[in-house]
Amino acid sequence: ALELDPNQSEALAAKAWMTQLLQGDWEAAGKLYERALAYRENSIAMVSYAIFYLYHIDRAQQAIRLLNDAEKRDPLQAGYKANLANLLLWSGSVEAAIQKAKEALELNPQHVFALMALIEAYGVAEDCSPAIAIVENLPMALQQEPRISSRVALCYASQGEYPRARKIYMDVVENTPSSHGILIAAQLALSLGDLEEAIDLMEREVENNSWTRFWIRSYFRKNEAVNKHPRYLALLKRIGLDDESVA
Repeated sequence: ALELDPNQSEALAAKAWMTQLLQGDWEAAGKLYERALAYRENSIAMVSYAIFYLYHIDRAQQAIRLLNDAEKRDPLQAGYKANLANLLLWSGSVEAAIQKAKEALELNPQHVFALMALIEAYGVAEDCSPAIAIVENLPMALQQEPRISSRVALCYASQGEYPRARKIYMDVVENTPSSHGILIAAQLALSLGDLEEAIDLMEREVENNSWTRFWIRSYFRKNEAVNKHPRYLALLKRIGLDDESVA
């Protein structure tokens, strides 16, 4: 695509993403994203830059602005609203995340990322009853989706229902492919008191070259049990997201 058009926006964004994933060169990737947006403010490039890049280098507000712009361009795209819900949640705007996830689900009641955001947001708000009710009304295939079931298990763990949480955790760890809930399972391991096992799961994502490894910094760097652990710090260095590299 870039041989045909060196400034093709989607192709530049795709190359940027692969540069992060395969080479760990975030500086080069950032320049590719900027080229993609300088040529034409394409929604795909905007969303990729926000979700896969800006948020992970501590530029969450810029990421949210880009996603807001993408949503305005296509207000009937549930995926933009779902991604925005997740960014708002991770940035601490829990009520706004719940509202945006609900807007996405009005457009697509079975949108996995919107469901993920809504369930996790209710858990953060320590209001697990609505989250569990939502999941109980989903088709069984979605109830068993590891990115959803793991978040329900986090709710159970927060309520002290550790046997139920651990049962889901074991099922996810034993039966889930890379990038489909393993990092949430690592969060669940921490909630169950299994620090070393949580880091084992993070290392598994890195070894499998999974794109979800970008979230190792975002999910865990504020967790006091993890953020000074030598294995965790080594993982951040390996994927180019240690504090020095991000700065």
